[in-house]
Amino acid sequence: MTGATTLNHVQAEEKASWILMIAIAFGQAIGVAVLGGCLFVAWRLSESAGGPFGRVLQESFVIVGWVVIWLPMLRRRTLYRRLAAAKVVVNRSGE
Repeated sequence: MTGATTLNHVQAEEKASWILMIAIAFGQAIGVAVLGGCLFVAWRLSESAGGPFGRVLQESFVIVGWVVIWLPMLRRRTLYRRLAAAKVVVNRSGE
């Protein structure tokens, strides 16, 4: 490979890493916003809905909020495991 080609690959990798970081940060921001909304709804339910049904509904919103936070991380872990297990074959051609 020539120096210019290597530089292009490095720049492309850096750009892809930057885009991935932005996507992860955006996903986390959405997750935190949804968690905040679920906790707010749970808090409002605790003030208005009484009895066991209200308590179950309140806890359900808390659980949904935390699942929204953790689910993307679990999917990312699965992706990394699949990538780690992938077989890579490099063929030399064009010589």
